[in-house]
Amino acid sequence: MIALYEVEGKQIYIELMNQFPDYRFHLTEGKQTQEIFIGVHRDLQTFSTQRLEFKTKREYQRPGLLLSLRVNSINYSLLFLHIKSGSNTEDFGLRDAALLSAFNLKKTLDNVAANPANFIFLGDLNTMGIDDPVPYSKVLDFTSEEEIDRIAGWAEKRSMKLMTKEKTNIGGQQKEVTWYNGSNNYVPTNLDHVVASDHMDIRSQGNGPTNVSIFGWPKLPQAQWNNWFTQFSDHALLYFEVW
Repeated sequence: MIALYEVEGKQIYIELMNQFPDYRFHLTEGKQTQEIFIGVHRDLQTFSTQRLEFKTKREYQRPGLLLSLRVNSINYSLLFLHIKSGSNTEDFGLRDAALLSAFNLKKTLDNVAANPANFIFLGDLNTMGIDDPVPYSKVLDFTSEEEIDRIAGWAEKRSMKLMTKEKTNIGGQQKEVTWYNGSNNYVPTNLDHVVASDHMDIRSQGNGPTNVSIFGWPKLPQAQWNNWFTQFSDHALLYFEVW
């Protein structure tokens, strides 16, 4: 299974169908310009649903894509999300609303299954924190790391777990980072995440020490990062296996 985010333009659909003839494709749609594009091998039995609650009542926000699949008579649900970016209080609140909907969906799936559901939600969660000056008050400050820790805490309460990712050397320190655009105004940041039911066995490529492998610009020498951003994306690639 593959997932591409921020898909724009008809040419990407034609190219992917040519490159992956054995895959079936699912695409979100709406007034938003950037879509989520999912490809699933035809040997897998799947059912996809566009979930509008993840637009958080904003016309131009992106819906979620819920993909249900069955492997060896076992059901799995994967929710692909691309939620609100930005670091003001409204942006943060919209992310909160979307994440709470994801955790509530886990509870619903547990009830339907009468057991802990095999549920994963993942994607660009835009964990930027808050840096928003409020009139007549102190500046609200909530770091990206604090927002990520908050998600991990919520996950634990829903019998889920924030998956660990392969780290990258940033300024001599090993950090989880998935986004950077080369600008001096930003630093490499951890925006993309995988959250899974805590009973599931999630492994990185080659069964490494983390749950999720990272590919793309973080694997290159820093001098080559800008070339990667120009040719491909400012987001890294995330890879994991479900056992």
